[in-house]
Amino acid sequence: MKAGVVLFLSACAFGQTFNARITGTVTDASGSAVPGAQITVQHVETSIARKAHTGASGVYDVPLLLSGTYEVKVESAGMETVLRRDIKLEVNNTVTADFVLKVAAVATVVDVTAEVPLLQTEASGVGTTLETQLVQDFPLIERDVMGLVRAIPGIITNPTVGQARGSRNVFDSEFSVAGGRSSMNEVLLDGAANTIGDFNGVVIVPPQDSVQEFRVETSSYSAEFGRSGGGTVNIVTKAGTTRYHGTAYYYHQNDAFNANSFTNNRNRIAKPFLRRHQFGYSLGGPLWIPKLYRGKSKTFFFSTYEGRRESNPVDQLTSVPTAAQVSGDFSQTVTLVNGAYQ
Repeated sequence: MKAGVVLFLSACAFGQTFNARITGTVTDASGSAVPGAQITVQHVETSIARKAHTGASGVYDVPLLLSGTYEVKVESAGMETVLRRDIKLEVNNTVTADFVLKVAAVATVVDVTAEVPLLQTEASGVGTTLETQLVQDFPLIERDVMGLVRAIPGIITNPTVGQARGSRNVFDSEFSVAGGRSSMNEVLLDGAANTIGDFNGVVIVPPQDSVQEFRVETSSYSAEFGRSGGGTVNIVTKAGTTRYHGTAYYYHQNDAFNANSFTNNRNRIAKPFLRRHQFGYSLGGPLWIPKLYRGKSKTFFFSTYEGRRESNPVDQLTSVPTAAQVSGDFSQTVTLVNGAYQ
């Protein structure tokens, strides 16, 4: 029982960092508040609906929503029912949608197609969000989604960022946000801390095909984002919907298709050897167990896998002690000082 309570509270805490919300006011034609109006917010991709009611001042608030496309329906006795479609929510996004209801002699539904204003008046944070299609199409040479920070204004990265998968993910943290120190950033994965004490190194980098949105909070973000002296990267992974969807892929890199670097050419060094194979899949949709359970609009799943096999040796020029030095004789050891050996 105690473990269940801890997990429940943890889930609530994580929801504050990547979930979105819809808020607004409901008034009549004269501008007076409409209390007690029923608000139904439905997630288009899963058909899951959340309900709320306006307070005495006509204000409603529906928090803890996943990113995606929503429809909002407003109903009140004796008033027209208003339906607004295509409300797009991004990660950690607040959308204000106000409604005006008119008196109806008969049951009437008004379908509103006007776009919701993009100006965010409910939050002071400054950041940039990369949506699903851009994340999926972005050219990442090693399919390392941390390389997306290079597309965010105000960020300076070290060469390791986005190219760390062949060694350690921790080096993906070596970037500076808005003039801050490098490796002082927080990285969240579905709302959970995804860094370790090794200079805020990144623990897990999900496959590119599994990421729904990628957002970087660069400045003025709210108190819920702590534990960092720089920016906050918010990675949200995909979830299942009412339809089955997925991908299968294979990527191959070979030095035969690569050009040599300028430095190597100048020093007459051959191209480095490279053979890299990356393959995987993603699959999501409603849970369906033949003759036992059909979870459409109720239960969903999403699964992903990525494998990587490569041969990428590193060439390095160094020196070793001479036989005299090994025996303790350093009389012939010289040092280059101001262009002369001493």
